[in-house]
Amino acid sequence: MKHNRDNKGRFILGNTIQLGMKHSDETRSKMKKSQKESSYWKGKVGPNKGRKFSEKLKRIWSLAKTGKKHWNWKGGFTPELARLRNGRQIRAWRQKVYLRDGYTCVVCGNKDRICADHIKSFRDYPEFRFDVKNGRTLCYPCHYKTESFGGRKIRPEQVVKLQVDLIN
Repeated sequence: MKHNRDNKGRFILGNTIQLGMKHSDETRSKMKKSQKESSYWKGKVGPNKGRKFSEKLKRIWSLAKTGKKHWNWKGGFTPELARLRNGRQIRAWRQKVYLRDGYTCVVCGNKDRICADHIKSFRDYPEFRFDVKNGRTLCYPCHYKTESFGGRKIRPEQVVKLQVDLIN
């Protein structure tokens, strides 16, 4: 099959070779067979396959990269906001919002790539953080269009800071 390329080897605009095309079942089985035959471990057993390790050794391995020894250790605390944004309460809230809206975007009706959005911001209205009435299901394109997405909305403390910066 000839590819549409320019003289520098780049694909020409509008070339649709392999875009959205799927391999046939026969081709996929041939690729799997080829991969198995060329595998390094073909006919061999992995170094630890079937080996039993003691509970003590398993515990040592599990503790090796936790706590103070882990590369991302920050002193043993999780900021309150991070705990709230990743906790059980927010997951339960998100599920309730999805169920209420039928797992569809309330703006366009899309069912792909949805997220639960706070109508009144999570940061500015702590009393409404886990209130299902303060949530709505949006698809990502509709979520990007909201005025408060990604902290776009200017808050009063930001206005004061901007005024101080302009004076100085």
